[in-house]
Amino acid sequence: MECRKGLTLIELMIVVVLISILVTLAVTRYRAAIGKSRRSESLMVLKQLYGLELCYYEEYGTYAASLAPNLFPIKTWMLPSETRRYDYTACPGKTGDIETSVWIVATEKNDADLDGNKFEQIRIDEEGVFYGDM
Repeated sequence: MECRKGLTLIELMIVVVLISILVTLAVTRYRAAIGKSRRSESLMVLKQLYGLELCYYEEYGTYAASLAPNLFPIKTWMLPSETRRYDYTACPGKTGDIETSVWIVATEKNDADLDGNKFEQIRIDEEGVFYGDM
């Protein structure tokens, strides 16, 4: 009986297939984790903007219509530097009047959360309630 050394082509192909399946599963999980962290980042920014809108409302009796730092009169205002994945805007809320209600909206740019859907929106109202794809 001959002693064989090494692997046959079939055995080698089975190993390659198993490794590629494991890599595919790992990449899929990794992309899902990245997407979840990016959504969490946008929720944190929305909470920060919500707090600033409340401060603005307490000071001026209306909500700020713009989130641009040069138009927002609160001195501590600064949009976080890592906002390239979402656009943040303020618009009139449930009542349709910016003086009495506000939506702060995060609009996704180019499928930031890697779920296959572009331009999804997450928003928070003047009561701190989140709406949208979280």
